[in-house]
Amino acid sequence: MLTLLNDETTRACVFLLTSSSDANAEGMCSVYEVRPRGCRTYPNVLNEQDEAILDEGCPHRSQFPEPTEEDAITLLNLEEQLLREV
Repeated sequence: MLTLLNDETTRACVFLLTSSSDANAEGMCSVYEVRPRGCRTYPNVLNEQDEAILDEGCPHRSQFPEPTEEDAITLLNLEEQLLREV
């Protein structure tokens, strides 16, 4: 499963400007205008069966609609692109 990269010290997204280690910390996205596609689709992630689900690590997942099949296709395409770059 692909999830977002978190900072080891703050436990928050590496792009979130915060010094708090609280998982629900307030902060500001430092790359919002040019954020990666993975950030734009979050909290939709792929599970082990390549199905789109809401990331269980997202404390606000109850505020988002369930992902669609189109979301799964978008994530699979993103994953394929990422794997090609590695």
